[in-house]
Amino acid sequence: QQFRFEIRNMRLLNAFYLLGAFSVLPSVIAQNLRLLKKQDICHIPPDDPLNFHTIQVSPNAVKAHLRHGDKEGSCNSYCMDLCQDDDDDDYCTFTEETEDCEENGCPLPVPVDCEDGDPCTENVCTPGVGCEAFDVPPTDTNIPMNDDSWTRQNPDGHYVCDAEGYTIFGTGWRKGNKIYSTRSFNVIGADVYFKFKVSGANYAGWGPFLVMAEGPEWGFFPFSLTTKWSHDGSKVIPSNVWLFAHLHMGKDRTFTTTLATGAYDNDAAEEELIRNTKSLDDYWNGDDDKKDILWEGMSNARLAFTIHDNYGGISEFIVAGEAKIVEPCSS
Repeated sequence: QQFRFEIRNMRLLNAFYLLGAFSVLPSVIAQNLRLLKKQDICHIPPDDPLNFHTIQVSPNAVKAHLRHGDKEGSCNSYCMDLCQDDDDDDYCTFTEETEDCEENGCPLPVPVDCEDGDPCTENVCTPGVGCEAFDVPPTDTNIPMNDDSWTRQNPDGHYVCDAEGYTIFGTGWRKGNKIYSTRSFNVIGADVYFKFKVSGANYAGWGPFLVMAEGPEWGFFPFSLTTKWSHDGSKVIPSNVWLFAHLHMGKDRTFTTTLATGAYDNDAAEEELIRNTKSLDDYWNGDDDKKDILWEGMSNARLAFTIHDNYGGISEFIVAGEAKIVEPCSS
């Protein structure tokens, strides 16, 4: 009977062992299956980081790879980081987004487009700074004193072109003469420079002026100049002396005039004869519509030299020595 009892206890003990084994078996199997399943790692060679590629490693090896700079998962999940341009910090290139860098490689860096659509700015990208816009410098035009650059008012008049300049003679008693630049300019906001001298043996009206290139051929006479005596507030100018006139046309319908001997209005000028700032209303007190037409006409105007109301006849003359204009960029 005792023997039977021991046998029964042995059977019970074995049953308990079997039950314990079967209860542990699933976790052991699961652990082994986990170890058998490989995990994606984006391997990034330290000495050749653009040669990245996805590898599969045991889960036990993941931490070691991450410590060495690799990333968990496929490389396509990290394209923006992996393809980051080393020059992106210079703000002048960028890398376009991609999600297939492992198959197709990293896209080439793309230059930053700094163009702002403003024709009056030069747009550049400065490394380390980024996009910058600089004002387009003014256009400086010097009009040569020759027949190609100037149109004569009276083809039958007396003119002389030589090293001194373009000489325009009067055509008779109280009859004047003019030349106009062949090319027209936008003088609004611009600086216009005229160099000239006059014979001035008799009374006459003189000087540089502007004339509308389209529409009514109206002239804009910013300088009121005469020889011998003043008329209606004109400035009496010396004869046979080079005069330097500077006209600045403000965009606010004002204009500033200076006239000097020796040089334009700067420290080199010998004597300043005129310095005025006026508005269009000061210049012309007539019809407002005509003022508007004249002002708009200054956006397409020709430069000109004239002798008028000439009491000296054909012996009087004006020598145009220089004409130039500095135009700001206009959008």
